[in-house]
Amino acid sequence: MGAQEYLWVSLPGTSFTIPGNGVRLNYSGAKTSTLTLTGVTADMSGLAFRCAVAGNMVIYTNSATLTVTGGAAPTPTPTPGSITGNMSNFKPSNSYSPGQFTDVSEDAWYGYNQQKVVALAYQYGLMMGKTATEYTPSGNVTIAEALTIAVRVHSIYTTGTANFTQGSPWYQVYVDYAVANGIIAANDFPSYTRNVTRAEMAYLFVNALSEAEFTARNTVNSLPDVNNATINIDSILLLYRAGVLTGSDAQGTFNPNNNITRAETAAIITRVILPSMRESGKTFG
Repeated sequence: MGAQEYLWVSLPGTSFTIPGNGVRLNYSGAKTSTLTLTGVTADMSGLAFRCAVAGNMVIYTNSATLTVTGGAAPTPTPTPGSITGNMSNFKPSNSYSPGQFTDVSEDAWYGYNQQKVVALAYQYGLMMGKTATEYTPSGNVTIAEALTIAVRVHSIYTTGTANFTQGSPWYQVYVDYAVANGIIAANDFPSYTRNVTRAEMAYLFVNALSEAEFTARNTVNSLPDVNNATINIDSILLLYRAGVLTGSDAQGTFNPNNNITRAETAAIITRVILPSMRESGKTFG
């Protein structure tokens, strides 16, 4: 049998958030053979979990239900649905000149003469160049970089500005803000320097706005490579229904575990903040 990989998920979904009260679970070992929960409170009784074990084949364990006797009262953490903000806060703050990034073809799908997503993400202050003259549209995005974008979105949405002073490491100020404002839990990401997956980016971007901003405009019955074992399935489906995500083909294939490029990231975050750019009237599955 090949090397085994593990993935624990909560049922339903994979958010590790207690339904109804917005309390995020403190957990570790979600990708090991043992899931550990800390700070367990009485209202967590009844939560169910199961593990997907992948080797030469994928096997799903039976679900296990958590039973808590006694326990302290929960401490609420901000969640997307509890965010108060205004989409009108998103306004261009930078000027973009076609050709300012020497590695961006303005005739490519992401360029100024096509979808303009690189220009828009830059104009709205969400994504800068890697240097003053290079954008690196085909480069990967790290968790720290994706989290930084999500934090900028959340800050503009709730306050109208996104002013942060970087320290050491440069991304710590964004991590601290994200944890304090419920964008992530403190133990969501053991490393912020590895490349973010498409499923992880969906989770970050959904948590940057109130869920009410993602009004459904598409029907999603099923997706070819997204199912109950897919991490962050709730965020992925929400973005598909809202027209932020459309997939890589007519069937809506998402490739949840793949890396994502800077150009693709620009396209997604532009649709997050500008509902007029979202896709409508699609049916998947």
